[in-house]
Amino acid sequence: MYDTIALFIKLVETGNYTKAATMLNTSQATLSRKIQILEQELEVELVRRNNRVFELTEQGDLLYKRLVEPVKQLQVKLSDFNENKHAVRGTLKIALPAALSYELITPKISSFTNKYPEVKILLDYSSNPIDLMRNDYNIAVSTIMPISQTSKVRLLKTFNFKLYATPQYIERYGMLGQLDDIQQHKIIGLIGLDGNLRFSYPVKNLVTGVETVINHEANIYINNIIHGVQLAKTGHYIVGGWDELLTQELKSGELLPVLPEYIFGEMPCYLVRHNRAASNLENLFAEFLMKCFAN
Repeated sequence: MYDTIALFIKLVETGNYTKAATMLNTSQATLSRKIQILEQELEVELVRRNNRVFELTEQGDLLYKRLVEPVKQLQVKLSDFNENKHAVRGTLKIALPAALSYELITPKISSFTNKYPEVKILLDYSSNPIDLMRNDYNIAVSTIMPISQTSKVRLLKTFNFKLYATPQYIERYGMLGQLDDIQQHKIIGLIGLDGNLRFSYPVKNLVTGVETVINHEANIYINNIIHGVQLAKTGHYIVGGWDELLTQELKSGELLPVLPEYIFGEMPCYLVRHNRAASNLENLFAEFLMKCFAN
């Protein structure tokens, strides 16, 4: 009956069957028939049919005045309900690699939370191997291929590991111009995920395609590239990293590429998700992450 009463109210407001039918995207005959059905259900005559002009009966006028505001309020509430039932809300627990997400993801998180203000995001910055089930993550970005067979894994991007130094370093210690001179320079070493110091690194010449392995023992080792960048900015060290991490430093000239024709290993980056059916919120955040890497 609600729908028919809403039609009746629209008819009264337009004062014309033809106009009301057009606005309601129906035919005049259909509208007239529904008004008659409403009259039968209420057992009263609502519209006078013996006049050329549209005119309500006393009962029709009373019905309109009593129901016009409640019906309109209900229409507003129904509209709000339909909008809100599609609103994105919920909580996501996300694992991100600390260094990799520093420039690529973290600065863009606000664009997601502004778009979906009812979403709560828990960000866990970690470079450790990821287990979605054990750590209760919804989604993870990882530079390590998960061992678990219960996850869906997608390669997002592969990053080239390169060397960088400040102009001050080059002024103090000279430019590292040849691969053979690497032992004479102060290059920050890396600590592996297993806690062991790395003494050898794969090297590939991007021009010739020749690959080899070099050995290098450093006097300082790190397990976080972000802090390695800060060490390099003192002007006393060469640091390994990738262009996407050092966007601002490379643009400003604060850091310069060293041996730019070489890469010292490749770092694949994976999107890790549960094998089960994903929620709409998980799908939206996964799309957001893929856009971060695509850009």
